[in-house]
Amino acid sequence: MGAGLIENVKTLYSTRNWGWHWNQSWAYNHGKIPGMYRDPGPPGFSGIHHLFGDGHVIWKSVRKFKMEDLRPNNMSVAVVPGSAGDATYY
Repeated sequence: MGAGLIENVKTLYSTRNWGWHWNQSWAYNHGKIPGMYRDPGPPGFSGIHHLFGDGHVIWKSVRKFKMEDLRPNNMSVAVVPGSAGDATYY
């Protein structure tokens, strides 16, 4: 891979699926309460988009998530832990 090129297997961006620890709520782009809302859970999202380095986008359906595993300290799922127990799942 040449300098300055982005690998096509790397996720560059995904739509929102956050779990907020401080108020025990969720925010997501696609689902029952989309946008920056506070869904008290269980999260009602329908899925998320993933943008890859080569420009292609895929849809990851909610069926591919195990809701019981969406915890900030669970490193067996695709998660970016935030501060104070918050997390972004992808």
